[in-house]
Amino acid sequence: MLIYDFLFLFLGFFITFILMPNILVFLRKINFFEKNYNNILIPISTGFFLGLIESFLCVIHLIVLREMDIFIIIFIFGMVIIGIVGIIDDKFGNKKIKGIRNHILYFFKKGKISTGIAKAFVGVFFSTLISLFTTNNEITFVLNSIIVALSINYINLFDLRPGRSIKISILTLFVALIISQNKEYNFIAYSTLGIISAYLPFDLKGKAMLGDSGSNILGFILGTYFITIQPIYIKNIILFILILSNTMAEFFSFSTIINNNKVLKYLDDLGR
Repeated sequence: MLIYDFLFLFLGFFITFILMPNILVFLRKINFFEKNYNNILIPISTGFFLGLIESFLCVIHLIVLREMDIFIIIFIFGMVIIGIVGIIDDKFGNKKIKGIRNHILYFFKKGKISTGIAKAFVGVFFSTLISLFTTNNEITFVLNSIIVALSINYINLFDLRPGRSIKISILTLFVALIISQNKEYNFIAYSTLGIISAYLPFDLKGKAMLGDSGSNILGFILGTYFITIQPIYIKNIILFILILSNTMAEFFSFSTIINNNKVLKYLDDLGR
């Protein structure tokens, strides 16, 4: 099984390494740019294509198994739809509205649904749908749904500097693989590690921007893998970390916290 997982890691890395330069050329041709934190125009929503690569690898997995795994099929649809809604937010969303709380306040004050709220609705829908196929226990179903929903926004919290969100994703996946006692869906973690490892240099050097599309897809991938993890107490720890991270982001700047810590600052700047 480990050989199978490593094969998906290699495929994810190889496909991304080959396709990424062509993806950037395509985005430049259609003028799909956005200013980064340094006011430099770079291609956005590149993370959507990472989701497409992961979807392709999932299809290969289904072909190899020769069976229709509903869990994986919903996972594929979730990545694509969440990615598309993220692209809309990247291109047309109100950049002045930050945080879930402010999106909700905007709705009540203006009576309008922001693209951020639309993303949240889509995220909750697929979080609920994919959780239906992981358990027939009501308590675990609710737990899984909340974990996936909060995970979708988890990577987006850190996507403020080149490479930061990818580093967080790699670290999170490594820890998740170590603590998980269920190996059935490990290929998801391994293939994603391969994809984002090949993508990391482009992000670090400011040649590509994940965008909300990419960060939400990565969060959805992490959440989907999280709910396959056993035993239950580990899920409770994951839930606590996700609640803490999402709550802190509403009141504190992670960039400020990182910049004020020498070790975190060094790790954050590494590779740029």
